Amino acid sequence: MGFFGKIKGDLKKMGSKRSEKADVKGLQEEIKKEGRAIDEATVAIGEYYWNLYADGKFAPSPESQPFFDSIERSLVRLEEINAEIAARQAEGDAERVTIEEDIAREDEERKRQAEERARKREEERQRQAEEKARARDAAEPPGEGGGE
Repeated sequence: MGFFGKIKGDLKKMGSKRSEKADVKGLQEEIKKEGRAIDEATVAIGEYYWNLYADGKFAPSPESQPFFDSIERSLVRLEEINAEIAARQAEGDAERVTIEEDIAREDEERKRQAEERARKREEERQRQAEEKARARDAAEPPGEGGGE
């Protein structure tokens, strides 16, 4: 077999491998699909018998009773968890209201303090202006202030 014959053989082997992989992948996907169908049917069967049990129309065998008991415990726990979630959300809502009120109070206090500082600055400015006027009036000799 020559060089080109070897290449031709290698290409055929690669094509065969690629074809095999594609076929296997397709079959593996089919296996997954069937597995999902089994899981869905198993869940449906379980729900059917659980509903009968919950309605008092089915008594499980002693071998399966622990599974029913486990489901009951889980359902109770789910209710507890949902109550905890609701309580925590209510706490969070109340906490955020308090935070908003605190922020509003702090903003109001900052505003009041800023207004107080502005008022004091204005009073100081007026005091200084009056002091300057008094100093100016005191520095002028009597009778030179404009026709007295």
